[in-house]
Amino acid sequence: MIKIRVFKDADAVVEIQVSGHAGFVGPEGSDIVCSAVSSLVGYLGILFTEVLPGQAAVSADDGFFSLQTERVDRDSHVQVVLNGWVRAVTRLEENYKGWVKVDLRQ
Repeated sequence: MIKIRVFKDADAVVEIQVSGHAGFVGPEGSDIVCSAVSSLVGYLGILFTEVLPGQAAVSADDGFFSLQTERVDRDSHVQVVLNGWVRAVTRLEENYKGWVKVDLRQ
């Protein structure tokens, strides 16, 4: 199962942690749930290392991803992106219960 933890301070996303593998179906490399989450995680990685460097600290390893915002600005474009990302993974959780778990923490 892929576990996604989202830490918020009021309405601002301050940290995201993603760990695990879905194990949905098929041979290694053909798991559509892992592919979907990996694409969304990869998007955050590229966004915060190449497009918006300095806005968040990003760390990644096999089966683990972490993002921590450097500056919390509740009205910023960064929060719009992060809140949109949280909605996207929440939809995955709704459609793939048992393979993706999103834990929102205040």
